[in-house]
Amino acid sequence: MVGTIEPRKGYLLALEAFTRLWSAGEDINLVIVGKEGWIGLPDEMRRTIPYILERLRSHPERGKRLFWLEGISDEYLEKVYAASTCLLTASEGEGFGLPLIEAAQHSLPIIARDIPVFREIAGENAHYFPRGADPAALERSIVAWLEIYRQGAHPQSRNIAWLTWSECAKRIFSTIFQAETKQARIFVDISVVYKHDFRTGIQRVVRAILTALLENPEDSFEIVPVYLACESTIWHYKAANISLCNGELLAEPGKVSREIDLAAGDILLCLDLAGGYVVPASQQGLYSRIQKKGAAVYFVVYDLLPVRLPEYFAEADVAGYLDWLGVTAESDGVLCISQAVAADYRRWFEMLPCVMRGKEFRISCFHLGADIVNSSPTHGLPDNWKDQMHSMSRQPCFLMVGTIEPRKGYGQVLSAFEMLWAAGTELTLVIVGKKGWMMSGFHEKLHAHPEFGKRLFWFDGISDEYLEKLYAASTCLIAASEGEGFGLPLIEAAQHKLPIIARDIPVFREVAGDHAYYFTGPTAEDLARAIADWLQLHEEGQHPTSDSMPWLTWKESAEQLKHELLDF
Repeated sequence: MVGTIEPRKGYLLALEAFTRLWSAGEDINLVIVGKEGWIGLPDEMRRTIPYILERLRSHPERGKRLFWLEGISDEYLEKVYAASTCLLTASEGEGFGLPLIEAAQHSLPIIARDIPVFREIAGENAHYFPRGADPAALERSIVAWLEIYRQGAHPQSRNIAWLTWSECAKRIFSTIFQAETKQARIFVDISVVYKHDFRTGIQRVVRAILTALLENPEDSFEIVPVYLACESTIWHYKAANISLCNGELLAEPGKVSREIDLAAGDILLCLDLAGGYVVPASQQGLYSRIQKKGAAVYFVVYDLLPVRLPEYFAEADVAGYLDWLGVTAESDGVLCISQAVAADYRRWFEMLPCVMRGKEFRISCFHLGADIVNSSPTHGLPDNWKDQMHSMSRQPCFLMVGTIEPRKGYGQVLSAFEMLWAAGTELTLVIVGKKGWMMSGFHEKLHAHPEFGKRLFWFDGISDEYLEKLYAASTCLIAASEGEGFGLPLIEAAQHKLPIIARDIPVFREVAGDHAYYFTGPTAEDLARAIADWLQLHEEGQHPTSDSMPWLTWKESAEQLKHELLDF
């Protein structure tokens, strides 16, 4: 135990609990490091101290299993921390709790009274005993800790986040001068990526944008990644323990995160699509409280497909998405990932009753980047990847990229390829996409298909590294989706100068312009005819090429986003 000897510190409680433990046969030591407290104050204000001191001095275990180090140097204290098994901190009230941080520096486990400040510092990385515990209750808690300690299952203090004194000083000066310098703080909500990165398209965007923002800091504002947390039924934002190292985002969710308090002039950018967190947080009034403090709230909108094409989504998902859209309408504005999405959002927003719209609401857009190498890519190749690539490249190879879900047009594409194969056309179809919803029959058809592993390949979950190789080895990208927010695979194809066959929808025209070959029609015959026509053009060198198709890096995309955000 470390701290001045005074009533609130819980020394008497600890001494009585250890006395019980010793009587029960536990062979453990109690070391107390602290001077007598409240020296110089009137006796009536320190009546309990003489009793504590007397108990310490006269205890029969003094010098055996009870040690009181009344005044030692910092050097000696360091050695005591290093030689100890656990820190016990029983204080009934503290402003901070420095011994917990010092214990964490030495990876020393912690048993602490369950008070808010200790929870703030240590989170789940300490073993707590009840706030109003008596000696018997503390004894039971220590016995319980000893049991899990001997099993190696005790909470680990090394996960506690702490600052050096230099970092602490910088934060003090930053806080003091922040108002003077008027540095904006942009809090970036990455809740899903931070808690459970599903590695889908939206999470890829979130990782890439955040990486670009952190890699290119500016003096005018600070980027702070945050996530939504619900503790004791209260929703709030907490700082995400995430850092940038050699272009890679490194997250350590196990570390204790500080609660975020937004102030006037701050911006909250909800970059991730986190409806499951956002909706209940909004219902509790989180975003309205943030706005009342003078901070602005903006949402990135990736598409309105559950509104435009509800038949391709489960009813519960459509309802949940509408709830999330309702939250965005009460914010200060939205940033859409294409002009097409901005137009869709505007049409939806204008149908809302005026009382449901945010005041001075703004709708803007920016384009996504496409350099996978700068999107915190995943790595790893299957053992047989070279054999797979060889099998695919023996004939023209058509690539599709995206989650397997109804709107993506996978059924039409496979049927078109079956027609072409039946007609004797030698082609390979490669599908890269995780299992989505409402497509279980299609999943089964793929696995059971007679061409599976020959001229038909499906990769349910591959690394970005392998996806890059597939783009490079393919002959053409097919984008058959009936609705998209942007169409990132088109940009990624253009990076590899890979020709594109795309369904003729507004967002694909916006992204690819005249650099893609477009098809119309919902049937397999429509697409089979378009592919056959494209093959003829390709053989003659007359097909549209993506070589000069304009696209942004993620750095440029992040710059567009910042410009639109700060221009609000």
